Amino acid sequence: MALGVGIRGVSLYLPPIVRDNTWWPSEIVARWKQASAVRGALPPSPVSSPGAVRVLAALAEQVADPFQSAVTRHVMPDEMTVLDMAEQAGRIALSRAGAVAGDIDLLLTHIVMPDVLLGNPATQVHHRLGLPRRCFAMETTAAAHSFLMQLTLAEAMIAAGQARLALLVQAAGATRAVEIDDPISPLFGDGATAVVVGPVSAGRGIRACAHHTDGRYPNTLVASVRGGTWSDPGRAVIHVADPVAMRDVFLESAEVLRESIQAVLASAGLAAGDVGFFALYQGTPWMRRVVQDYAGLQHARAIDSFPRTGYLFSAIVPASLALAEQAGLLADDDLVLATGGGTGMTFGSIAMRWGT
Repeated sequence: MALGVGIRGVSLYLPPIVRDNTWWPSEIVARWKQASAVRGALPPSPVSSPGAVRVLAALAEQVADPFQSAVTRHVMPDEMTVLDMAEQAGRIALSRAGAVAGDIDLLLTHIVMPDVLLGNPATQVHHRLGLPRRCFAMETTAAAHSFLMQLTLAEAMIAAGQARLALLVQAAGATRAVEIDDPISPLFGDGATAVVVGPVSAGRGIRACAHHTDGRYPNTLVASVRGGTWSDPGRAVIHVADPVAMRDVFLESAEVLRESIQAVLASAGLAAGDVGFFALYQGTPWMRRVVQDYAGLQHARAIDSFPRTGYLFSAIVPASLALAEQAGLLADDDLVLATGGGTGMTFGSIAMRWGT
């Protein structure tokens, strides 16, 4: 039986500063609470699916909490850059996989809020880690869905003989690009993850992938000058450019993610009851709980990273895997189902047997 392709090592790096909710001035928090009360008094949006009903109920539960269940988030010190975090995560992942820089044939990165535009951050990570000149290095951009797309690309290149070992790096430096008085500012943290992908024992590794695209919502969470583009006068910040579209995306989230879960399980010839661990991107505190229940995965183990780390964009799924390993929630031969989505939007799932 042929070897599989799977995850050989995963890491999570969180910067040293821990920011709790007392960092936000009380007058700003009071304004958020007042705005939340107004939103809670508005007539509910019409819903058209059972998934949307579940999401709307979850949103209603959170309306009184201005911090949306985020308790802490990690923040880079002034002298640190997002590439510093990417480098640290990469080094840890290589060590955990028992690999060295010269083993890597493929590097895929997703760097949220790099220092400059019109560059290839993958080349900088490549240089910092001392990867070989032959290594294919590319920045991949699919918002928070980037990791699952990286994993799909890496599996395809390794299976085709184009690479033997791949390093996938995800890093988010969002806290430097939000405004302190924006109600979404407490939701973001800084951090980086990395995953080494390569040959694993027969029967383990990636079993199936399913990805979908829906381009109706291009301007939900963006980084630009408010009301314009990044090149307009003013400071480019992360913000919700189209609140109505963002609400629609939230309302559809449970339905589209269940769709991808059902598709990947069908492709792999598996059932919901086979899933041992469920890793979902967590841009909100309720997303994992709502989707897991709606997709019939209640028995699967899971971990909630959002209250501790905030939103880490594409790093959030590998962060869940790293934290689950540390907590002893992952065992060899567990069927892991990883599900996520990204602004734009894209969404999908990957099913894999854990272990090397």
